[in-house]
Amino acid sequence: MSIIFNFTTRTVQGINSPAFPELNYPIKITGADDVAVAFRGSGQVLHPQRVASTEGTIDRITGDLEFTETLADGGKVISQTNYALKCRPAQRMF
Repeated sequence: MSIIFNFTTRTVQGINSPAFPELNYPIKITGADDVAVAFRGSGQVLHPQRVASTEGTIDRITGDLEFTETLADGGKVISQTNYALKCRPAQRMF
C-alpha cells in the first residue's frame, strides 16, 4: 500500500479505496510542521444526503499514521472506521 503526501499540491493520495470509486473524494493537507502532518477531506457520496469524510495525522518522526473514515446520512453517523498504520519512507529508485 502506498500513501503519498504531496506538499506541492497539499493533497494526500492512496487512502481512498480504488475498489469503491464512488467513495473517493479529495483529501487535503490542513497543517504540517516538523513533527506531524494533518489532513482532512469529505465528499457527498451514494445518496444526496450521505457524506463521507476522512481526517487524520501522520507523525513524521515515527511514521505512525492514524485516520478515521466516517459516513453520515443527514448529519447522523452511520459508519465510522479508525485506522492505525505504521509507515516508512519510500526508498529512492535511483
